[in-house]
Amino acid sequence: LSAKEGRPNNFREAMRSARLLILDDADRLRGKIRTQRELVYALDVMGQEGALAVLAFRDPPAIVEGLDAGLRSRLQGGLEIEVLSE
Repeated sequence: LSAKEGRPNNFREAMRSARLLILDDADRLRGKIRTQRELVYALDVMGQEGALAVLAFRDPPAIVEGLDAGLRSRLQGGLEIEVLSE
């Protein structure tokens, strides 16, 4: 599903009802405050339902610039794992 397909409500509902959300290259959310706030709401709904979310950033949330305070807070409240590549 894509919000760009002109059906943002369908995208929101699908994201909020997911049992597992995997978001790679989450760095692309920098500066997109509306999108970040929607993600915060989705993470809250998913958390209440016992769903899981995995977000991949290049840097730890604490040092990623352009993140909404609410999103940063939720990310810092989760488990951070550094993945090293050779």
